[in-house]
Amino acid sequence: MKNDAKFSCLPLSLYQNIYDGSLSLSRFSSMAREMGYDGIDINEYFTKDLSLREAESLSLGLQLPVICMCAYSDFTNCDPVTLRNEVQRALNNIEKAACLGAEYIRLTAGPAHPYCDDNTVDTVYACFEECAEEAKKHNIKILIENHLKALSWDYPDYNFDYRRMLLLWDRLKELPVFINFDTANSYALGNWEKLLEKLLERIEAIHINDISSLNPFKCSVAGEGIVCIDKMLQRLFDYGFNGWITIEEAAFQGAEGMKKSIENMKSLIGSIKSNTCKGENKT
Repeated sequence: MKNDAKFSCLPLSLYQNIYDGSLSLSRFSSMAREMGYDGIDINEYFTKDLSLREAESLSLGLQLPVICMCAYSDFTNCDPVTLRNEVQRALNNIEKAACLGAEYIRLTAGPAHPYCDDNTVDTVYACFEECAEEAKKHNIKILIENHLKALSWDYPDYNFDYRRMLLLWDRLKELPVFINFDTANSYALGNWEKLLEKLLERIEAIHINDISSLNPFKCSVAGEGIVCIDKMLQRLFDYGFNGWITIEEAAFQGAEGMKKSIENMKSLIGSIKSNTCKGENKT
């Protein structure tokens, strides 16, 4: 079995550099290509001031394709005006992601506001249903993630909870919505194996993130922390996963963290697939 994994990168530790203009998306894509990445992921705020035409023009000058736009929708909000604005923002992001040539847009359920309960699932479902219709028009797939928390939120994601994640997914799987599986977030919940099995058949992409400690939650370079990434990837590969693997550089080591992470992951995946081949040859 050859090592044909496709790697993208979401550069959390470089967000501020991209926001303030000291690092352009063009330069970021060049850096990623030089390190051996095959694509890049972006945050919705990277291109928030661009028109659709400008976004399309930008994509033509990148060294690597945009694979996914990561957006931070608040579909758990109880205020009707705020909720409508959040849906409209998501619809706009879907159109812009398509202009950028992205395959996916990652939407979130929203923060677990104190007033959220099990009925919140109905509100989130309605929002995703409208977004799914828009995504179909633009030939782009919607992903939802077992997400931890946006930096701007006061509360963790509604579905950063095993029971709520499955409760929500039981509804969302009726729609053309797919899973972006996050390794660190699933490990932090403490029951990653059960969660992975429940989501396995609709996993389209993976976020590889690692942590050096749970309390406090502190990220590390991928492959240098405590998350059992090898076991998670082994199960995914056994199932036949061959989608995009996005490395989150959340260790705040910048370009060096990006480089270390992809080197670690290529080595790890090469080892996993080599051992799989040896096992197959023995049978």
